[in-house]
Amino acid sequence: PRAIMISAGITLFLFMLGALSIAIVIPKGDISLVSGLMEALKLYLSQYGLSWLLPTLALLLVVGAIAEVNSWIMGPVKALYTTSVHGNLPPFFQNLNKHGMPTHLLLFQAIVVTIVSFVILYMPTISTAYWILTAISAQIYLIMYIFMFIAAIRLRYSHPHVPRVYKIPHPHKGMWFVASLGLAASIFAICIGFVPPTQLATGSRAIYHSLLFFGLLIMVAIPLIIYQCKRPSWVIHPEEE
Repeated sequence: PRAIMISAGITLFLFMLGALSIAIVIPKGDISLVSGLMEALKLYLSQYGLSWLLPTLALLLVVGAIAEVNSWIMGPVKALYTTSVHGNLPPFFQNLNKHGMPTHLLLFQAIVVTIVSFVILYMPTISTAYWILTAISAQIYLIMYIFMFIAAIRLRYSHPHVPRVYKIPHPHKGMWFVASLGLAASIFAICIGFVPPTQLATGSRAIYHSLLFFGLLIMVAIPLIIYQCKRPSWVIHPEEE
């Protein structure tokens, strides 16, 4: 827990420095969620006659972004494949290529992301579309954390004697305090997502709220529907692999 808290504090501090450096250089009304970093670098470099460095820095940012996106793409897919071999996904999604990669899951993920990206067409600016996609992603993650906090409370009562790597002090009060704090923070963050930043041109508030609400509802409903439709034949036995 100490290492997690220290790393969380360092991460928050570094992100704050980056955000503040952009906010100090670029006027509030001109900040773009998509190109804000490049605009800040352009202003910084132009002050010192180093504008020629901008293409090089942009290329380095692209290389770093590609490496980051690779982990984002493969992480969820590998996790889904792990659950699929236990019968939580149809056999179609359990296909592996010769390199051991779940190709059908990768293709399905690409299709879903492409469809979701069409939200850009209904938003007045790219920054607004980026904000909506980011908000939906964060809300989906937070839904998972809400389930985790509820499960933690439940497991403290149903399996209190199971050995754990770490246990929150004060068996019941401590767990209720930490889990309740996490639940409150998660619910608050989900609600905040429905409040767009004032500097973003979101257009119709009804469309904005509908995209967030129904997007979140669909993403939560899909795994529940699949779970209700699962069949024993979906399980891959060792001799069939």
